[in-house]
Amino acid sequence: FDEFQDAVNMSNKIDIYDTLIKYKKSELHHIFPKKSDSTKRFSKDEVNSVANICFLPKQSNQIISNGNPKDYFMNKVKQKNPEYFENDLKSNLIPFDKDSGIWDDNFKRFISERSKLIIKRLKELTNY
Repeated sequence: FDEFQDAVNMSNKIDIYDTLIKYKKSELHHIFPKKSDSTKRFSKDEVNSVANICFLPKQSNQIISNGNPKDYFMNKVKQKNPEYFENDLKSNLIPFDKDSGIWDDNFKRFISERSKLIIKRLKELTNY
């Protein structure tokens, strides 16, 4: 019985790094890369925000490297898979309209717009 209570104790902490990142670090992609020109004036916490992260196969992540999103989305991602481009962005909750921040490398606007999409999706999933 004690083991069960420990398992359902909501005050137990879950280490996000160990749970989500440690084993998939090579597939963790900063949409606005840590070393891109667009993120240089922002704090480490802002750049590592969950709103700036998506999972991407290691090979794709290496191809993108530290480029700004407007460059790699148009020059690498869209050219390789033009028929899937919009759907891939939608499935990763990446805003892509003209005011999303992606096309003018506006990190702050992108984080705001993507956060809205993430919150909207979480509300849908939780019937909130």
